[in-house]
Amino acid sequence: MTPLAIEAPPASGSPVSAAHAPSFTPGTRDEAVATLRLVLVSRILIWVVGCTAVALLGTSAANIHAFDPHGISTSLGRVGNVLAAPAVRWDSIWYLQIADHGYGGLHDTAFFPLYPLLIRAGTVVTRSSVVAAVLISLVAFALGLELVRRLTELELGPRAARVSVLLIAFGPMALYDSAVYTEGLFLALSAGTFLAARRGRWGLAGALGGMAAMSRVAGGLLVVPLVILFLYGPRGDAPSVPAVRRWRPRYGVTPAILWLTLIPAGAMLFSGYLALRGYGLGATMHAESLYWGRRVVGPLTGVWDGARAAWLQIRLELQGISPPLRQADAVAQLATLVLVVTALVGTFRRLPLAYGAYVVVSLLQTLSAPAGVDPLSDFDRYASAWFPLLMWAAAWAVDHRAERKLVVGSALLLAACTVQFATWQWVGTPRL
Repeated sequence: MTPLAIEAPPASGSPVSAAHAPSFTPGTRDEAVATLRLVLVSRILIWVVGCTAVALLGTSAANIHAFDPHGISTSLGRVGNVLAAPAVRWDSIWYLQIADHGYGGLHDTAFFPLYPLLIRAGTVVTRSSVVAAVLISLVAFALGLELVRRLTELELGPRAARVSVLLIAFGPMALYDSAVYTEGLFLALSAGTFLAARRGRWGLAGALGGMAAMSRVAGGLLVVPLVILFLYGPRGDAPSVPAVRRWRPRYGVTPAILWLTLIPAGAMLFSGYLALRGYGLGATMHAESLYWGRRVVGPLTGVWDGARAAWLQIRLELQGISPPLRQADAVAQLATLVLVVTALVGTFRRLPLAYGAYVVVSLLQTLSAPAGVDPLSDFDRYASAWFPLLMWAAAWAVDHRAERKLVVGSALLLAACTVQFATWQWVGTPRL
C-alpha cells in the first residue's frame, strides 16, 4: 500500500495549482469595486425585505418582552425600529448593552469583547451605538468579502472567486453579516488570518488571529490551520518543495511560528479580564451552560441529540401538532449538518489541508456544546462563517454550471430568513 501523502500534486493547468505558487498577485481595482457593489446590492435586498416585513407584519411582542426586556430596539422610535429591524434583534441587544454599559453580570460574559469595544469607540464619532455597530459590521463584511475573494482566487481561480463572494453575500444567513452581530467582523478577521498566513506574513496572521479569538470562541481555533500551513504549506514566503509522505512536515520550525501564540493569547486575555472582574477564568463556559443550556458533552452527543430533536419534530408535524418554537427548526439544522459534512469532504479534496482542518475543529467545537432545548440551535449561522465550505461550493457550482441556480436559491432563503429576523421570529423555522 502506498503511504498517504500530505498533499497530492495538482494536475497541470488546474485552478488549484495556483495554491502551490509562492507568489501572490492582489486583485484588480475593478474586482474590488465589484465586491463593494455586491455588498451594496445584497444589503439593499436585506433592508428592503426586513423593513417591509416589519411595516406589514409587525413584530412578536412576546419575543421582544423576553429577549429585549430593557427596550433597546423599541427605544429607537417607531420609524427607527423599522429602519433598524434587519440589524437590531436577538443577540444584537446583548452587544449593544455591553458596548453602552460594560460587563454587568455573568450572563454578559458569553459575549466576547472586541466587537463591543469597537462599537463603544465608534459611538464617540456617531453618537449612536446602533449606527456605530451597523457601520462596523458593514465595513468589516465588505473587507471580509474581498479577502475571501482574493483567497479563493489564489486557491481555485478567478471564476470560483467571483462565485464564492456571491454565495457568501446572498447566503441564507448573510443577514447577520451586516446586523449587530460578530459575523461580519469575524469573516474579515478569519479570512485575513488565512490570507496573511498564505502570503507568509506570520506576524500579521498572528495579530489578526488574536483579534478573532477576542471576537468569538471559534477564533482561538484558527491556531490549528495556521500551524498546519506553517508546517505543510502551501506558503508564500518559502519555495515550493516536493510533498513529503506520511505526516512529516514539509517546512522546518523557525522562530516565526511564535507569532501564532498571539491567537491563544487573545482568548486568554479575555479570560484573564473576567477573572480579575471576579467572574472566574471559565466564566464564558459557565454562562453558556447556565443561561443558554450549552454544556460541553462531546460531538457525538451533539449529533445524536440533534437527530432525536429532528425526529421529534417530524413526529409532531405528522400528528398535526406544531412543535415548540425553539424546536421547530430541528430538521433544518440537521439537514444543514448533512450539507456541511458533504461540503467538508469536497473541501479536503479541492483545497489545501489547512482549510478542511479549520472546518473540522470548528465543527467539533460547535457539536460538542449542544443546547438543551434545541441541540443544534443556530448551527446554520455558525456554519455560515466557515468560508472554506463556500470556497468549495463555488468551485463545485462552476464545475457543474450551477452558479445561477445556487445563488438564486440562496437569495430566496435569505429573504425568508430576513423576514423572520426582522419581525422577531425564530430564524430558520418553516414558518413566517
